Amino acid sequence: MDETKFDQLIAVLDAGQQWQCELLFPVGSEEVVNLCEYMHRDFLGEHARTVDVTSFPSNSRFRFPPDRYGDGINSLDTLRKDLVAAAKQSGFVLVTFSSVLKRKGVTPYIILSCSRHEKYRSTRGKSYRFSVDKVTADDVKEQKVTVRRNKTKCSVAFTKKKKSKAPQPSPKHPAPMTPSKKRRNATTRSVEPSQRCPFSFRLFLHSDGMWYLFMSVNKMPVGMCPNSHCFHEQLSSVVTRTSTRYMSFDELERIRQQNSVHLSTSLSAHLLSTVSNNLWLPSQVSYVCNKTKELCADLNKSSSSADRLLSFLRGTQGVSYIVLTDDGNGGLLAKRGKGRPRAPLAAVGVESNFGGEETIPVPSSYRSDQSNIEVAAMRKGMLLTENQKLLLMVCWVTDVELRLVQMYPEVFFMDVTAETNNEGRGLFLVAGKDGNNSGFTAARIFLPSEQMWVFQWIFDYALPTLFSPSVIQANHLCVTDGDKQVYHPLNQLQMRKEIWTGTHQLCEFHLLVIAWRKKVLPFVLDDIATDAIAVTAYQWIQSWFWNIESEAEFQISLEDFYSFLEGSRTEANASMMTAIRNFVVQSLLPLKFQWLRCYFLYKRSLDAKANSVVESQNSSLKHGTVKVSSSLGIETSTQRMTDYANLIHHRKSVNTAGAVSSTPLWSSSGTAGWLTNYAEGLICSNMDRRLLYKVVQGAFCNTMKFPFVPWP
Repeated sequence: MDETKFDQLIAVLDAGQQWQCELLFPVGSEEVVNLCEYMHRDFLGEHARTVDVTSFPSNSRFRFPPDRYGDGINSLDTLRKDLVAAAKQSGFVLVTFSSVLKRKGVTPYIILSCSRHEKYRSTRGKSYRFSVDKVTADDVKEQKVTVRRNKTKCSVAFTKKKKSKAPQPSPKHPAPMTPSKKRRNATTRSVEPSQRCPFSFRLFLHSDGMWYLFMSVNKMPVGMCPNSHCFHEQLSSVVTRTSTRYMSFDELERIRQQNSVHLSTSLSAHLLSTVSNNLWLPSQVSYVCNKTKELCADLNKSSSSADRLLSFLRGTQGVSYIVLTDDGNGGLLAKRGKGRPRAPLAAVGVESNFGGEETIPVPSSYRSDQSNIEVAAMRKGMLLTENQKLLLMVCWVTDVELRLVQMYPEVFFMDVTAETNNEGRGLFLVAGKDGNNSGFTAARIFLPSEQMWVFQWIFDYALPTLFSPSVIQANHLCVTDGDKQVYHPLNQLQMRKEIWTGTHQLCEFHLLVIAWRKKVLPFVLDDIATDAIAVTAYQWIQSWFWNIESEAEFQISLEDFYSFLEGSRTEANASMMTAIRNFVVQSLLPLKFQWLRCYFLYKRSLDAKANSVVESQNSSLKHGTVKVSSSLGIETSTQRMTDYANLIHHRKSVNTAGAVSSTPLWSSSGTAGWLTNYAEGLICSNMDRRLLYKVVQGAFCNTMKFPFVPWP
């Protein structure tokens, strides 16, 4: 490489890192001045030399406008913010280097400097000593570290014990996982003392209550001026960063609104930068949001999560809820609010509070030995006194979801999901299907446990009160998984035919797919013949869920199925045949009234076979736009789920409005202009492919053939 050109390149780069600024203040004013002309006695500008020094302190030639900065200490934040904006226009970041504002006997002052004027101060030590003679792990030597702040003398970098617990490489993760906590790996300050930018100046508060720019008299280094910058480039005002402490109230309010609808930090920063004079980064927006959460958490330390949850439900418009609490004296209390159908006020023990919220004692029949033991254990674990109430369950639904339940009460899908809050409470979800075959959440319930008495209260009191008895009576089918703790109380109530008049169906996925994998697949041999028999048996059983229309037809199919098993049995697949037969006899036949198609054939069940609707609602909660996780408090999780419900409602409203104002091109029927796409697809003659073909009789056999011959 040509050393001459290299030296020229270095000279050009060094020249780009030495420049002089103009600190024009105030920004956007007609009477703008360059503050750099007032910073040093030997470099005063033309206007600075003509200042009447009689009305100024001896160490200053510039006084900041008293109409804006004449309120003493109280006007410092405004002054500092305006100076930062002026520095941004000049191409550098202005920061507070040091200040003395409230020290007795000392004139208040503040020193502002370029961000590169400060040296980076690390919390980790810089001196490392390695001992060659001692090795604590493979290829890792003992590391002696001297840290300045926490006075750590010696520590071992890695030990064999820690190394064994560390995540090991795998085909899925070829490299060890990175730490979850981010570590600072870059700084905007100078790293070495010799590379500090010299630009800095001082402001002081005079006895007259005015802020003045200090005029330095110190000798400047050779080739340097008061406005000189070194060891960094001059940036454009568009890309110069600004600290979050200088955000305006409008900008903070925008961040709050965007965070309330769970907008991503990157999108929020972009939207904020388009309407602001500053360039805000996603990390800065995230910092503001996290600080806000910390402040709210500090304010809420005196209140419990249950109090914050109830406060949110009471203060949220369009939310109906029911709360079950333990009063500490062996009694249960149920609260309901937000405009739902009320019980007569003549009911015994009704107490009105919180603007329409009613407190009603729950009958003692809901209490059992198991519930008493659980409640006592919870109260003991939470160190509650007898006078304190314990939140057991909370059930809530938005008004939009309640309207959907009242419109489409035919089928309910129910399931319990976990990892939605940091208290370990299970979340019981009730879902339904609307007229467009789209799922919706009907209710959400936080549970104290998954015992039978919990679901007894839910089905007997909570859901009928929340939905109204008429909605429950209009229900035809409830689909659940195989948990008896969930569906046994429901079956008992459906047998009474008082409020729950529908039937119960077990989910095909849990009853057939999962059980088949556990009880049959381990016995299937790895050969083509055995695998073909297993596939045939599985499809045969699946036809009972989808095709059987009468019990007599099922008995014939069952006898033929047994004959198929016996006819296909060999010495090699005997264990598999036994496992298939035991699966049918022990797992399916005892519950046939809860899954066989012929028992639900004439029910208005929307042909429901599995619990996939509520499973999709569970998945959207944990992986959707506004998701919940096991690290969230119960009140935060409730707020996110409510916000997500409103977001889904608005999204569906927009899509529905677009569908109403458009006409599908794939249909030419007379109903294409006023039916939804789903309804049009069901009744449109163009979607019925059978009308495009005719049936002919075979000439040489008695069977019917269906050739693909379109009508002429």
